[in-house]
Amino acid sequence: MAVELLSFRRTKDLKDEGGSGGMDPHIRVRPMSSRDHGDPFSMSGAEMRRLGHKVVDLLVDHYQQLPEQAVTTPAKEDYSGAVLGDGFGERGLPADLVVEGVMHNVLRRAMPVNHPRFFAYIPGPGNFMGMLADTIAAGGNMFCGVAQQNAGPTQVENEVLDWLCELFDLPPEAAGCLVSGGSVANMSALIVARDQMLGERRDKAVLYCSDQTHGCVAKAARLLGFREDQLSIIPSDGQYRLRMDVLTAEVMADRARGRQPFCVVATAGTTSTGAVDPLEQIADLCEEQDLWFHVDAAYGGAAMLTAGGRVQLRGIERAQSLALDPHKGLFQPMECGCLLVRQREWLGQSFRIEGAYLLDNERADGAINYRDRGVQLTRNFKALKLWMSLKTYGVAVFRDAVQKGMDLAVYGASALSEIGNCQIMAPPVMGIVVFRLRATGDKEDEAADNQLNQQLHDFLQEEGYAFLSTTMLSGRKCLRLCPINPRTTTEDIQRTVERIGRFAAERARAPGQERPELIKIIQTDVDSRGGLGDAADRDAINAGAGNVPDGF
Repeated sequence: MAVELLSFRRTKDLKDEGGSGGMDPHIRVRPMSSRDHGDPFSMSGAEMRRLGHKVVDLLVDHYQQLPEQAVTTPAKEDYSGAVLGDGFGERGLPADLVVEGVMHNVLRRAMPVNHPRFFAYIPGPGNFMGMLADTIAAGGNMFCGVAQQNAGPTQVENEVLDWLCELFDLPPEAAGCLVSGGSVANMSALIVARDQMLGERRDKAVLYCSDQTHGCVAKAARLLGFREDQLSIIPSDGQYRLRMDVLTAEVMADRARGRQPFCVVATAGTTSTGAVDPLEQIADLCEEQDLWFHVDAAYGGAAMLTAGGRVQLRGIERAQSLALDPHKGLFQPMECGCLLVRQREWLGQSFRIEGAYLLDNERADGAINYRDRGVQLTRNFKALKLWMSLKTYGVAVFRDAVQKGMDLAVYGASALSEIGNCQIMAPPVMGIVVFRLRATGDKEDEAADNQLNQQLHDFLQEEGYAFLSTTMLSGRKCLRLCPINPRTTTEDIQRTVERIGRFAAERARAPGQERPELIKIIQTDVDSRGGLGDAADRDAINAGAGNVPDGF
């Protein structure tokens, strides 16, 4: 039998009949129909296993075949029409057809951020154990907002966050929360900074960052209700780091004008060049001026695993808050971002959520409800992929993989510098090379240079062997090469630079181009030299990455 709720009678009607008042459900019992029996989404165990094996086989094939495939396709993307059939029908399609349709019509038309020659933006290399972890998390459909009846996922997240706090030398009372990515991590950090530093006094508040800061910081400030004039953009120096002299002067001037400086956002690894702001000097200023010190380490934070990275990031341990992106430098599948703060109680003061429906989740035993440490109540199991990856591969593999990416960037910069009209625009720190071709040799012609570099970008995208993105530095269009994927090889760099060299040589011979004699064409005898650069450099990079397994 089934119970059917027909209506509610109002409180007044019940009182008129001598009742106590309230809502009286008017209920009728009816026989169950055939549609009430069973699970409409059920499959047999054999069918689930068969489909599961098929998906894994297809993904492994995709994963292993990536190096032989083009990174981009020359055809113009078609965003119109249905992916598989016409919309969603009343009756479904065979599961095999749907799975194969996704592989052919969706995955093969997606930006391949895990391709070893995807050098654009910040690649998302991922790793196979992380993919399996996401499969387990989705299959278990684990809700990670509360600790009640949730000891396993909660403990996994605790261990991951404790490890990250230790990696950045934060004090024992530090804590954190896993989020979707750097944008939410930075916004969450600014929420905490606002609440700790300003309270309700926000009209005169000023937030500082450099002209190289990621755009998500300005977006977060706008979403939090700060006016445009409350975000002070500090110019960067010749190496694209925040200028301390200007920052200090601006803070002092704002105080003199009766404004309220409250936070400085430093960047540990800018998106355009990988530059690291002067963290120790910023920390000193923040201590002297009672300012919140936040570091956006979404890209560069993983370098703390390496000896050289710890030197470059010295001072990051003094931050009040940090934004990280394990789905970048720690090679996790998306989404996996992180917020860390020096004092765990700060998170609860900003993010605690209450409700009569949550009383059963209150804990007297000290267990952590992560709903009270971030924006989300409903949270999926982001910690599992990082936990399983670290447990399976070990920290040494991650350290070597991070170092390999930084070494490949230096190798790439050296190879690019062999092109006579190629200018390296910034030191190749944190695994990013920024360069541009000069259209007219030593003669300054910004418009011609910008056009040439856009043409180079379009040429590489059309050819499909490698994908690089552009950025603007002081009005000059440049290209970025970010080789942080552990599966990227020196040969991938070599072949990409060869293509850039040939493009430069062809443009030099084109009519209207001035001083072609300035262009040195890369002549590579692969049989005798094995590629660009010094063979010892290539061997050292490959040897240094010896702990990185092929399947990582």
